[in-house]
Amino acid sequence: MEQTNNPPKTAAEYLDLLNSLQCQVVEVMGDDETTIDALLDIYKDIKKIKQAADFDRKLIKEPYLTEGRKIDSQFKPVSTSADALLNTLRGPIEEYLALLELQRKEAAERAVEEAAAAVEAMVAMEVDEFGAGEATTIAAEKQEAAKQAAKEAKTPQIKGNAHHHALGQRTYRRAKIINQDEAMAHFRNDPAMLNLLEKLANAKIRSTQGAVEIPGVEIITEKRVA
Repeated sequence: MEQTNNPPKTAAEYLDLLNSLQCQVVEVMGDDETTIDALLDIYKDIKKIKQAADFDRKLIKEPYLTEGRKIDSQFKPVSTSADALLNTLRGPIEEYLALLELQRKEAAERAVEEAAAAVEAMVAMEVDEFGAGEATTIAAEKQEAAKQAAKEAKTPQIKGNAHHHALGQRTYRRAKIINQDEAMAHFRNDPAMLNLLEKLANAKIRSTQGAVEIPGVEIITEKRVA
């Protein structure tokens, strides 16, 4: 099927052509007298249909891709400008949140210290009043109350509108390989590791002309119909 200036065919039209060839495939595969030439002719026809369909698919899709690229181009300045403004604000906001977190921790530490001091003073008074045994029980209760007070220590207020406190620092975690051998040993049985190794090996094979040897890899040579 040669490319012409005719309008591109639809997917349904190409499927009709393939369905017609499928009938021929069934017929020739069931015929004991079928020759290799007959098989090759049908094989070539199917490849031509596939190539023509791929050509028409790209032809039909191109106007939409062009319009999509135009829209992306129109909106690109919006994204660029927004990112620039966000980057300008990100520094001061992160400083503000860091200060907020520092003051929160300081407030919690002060609450613990003040509660501990209050407990000591109360225990000293209660030892005189109730005796050492009962004072120990009271001290344990006061210690638990001190811990609860530390948990409930409120974040100090910082100048700014209330909605600022809705801002938070998002925690990101990422891996940094510090011992490649240990990391690979850990993931050695992970299917993703095998898949990655096969991709690396295949890339090495494709990029190397002639014989290639890769430790731990068997090079399998296959011949396929093009």
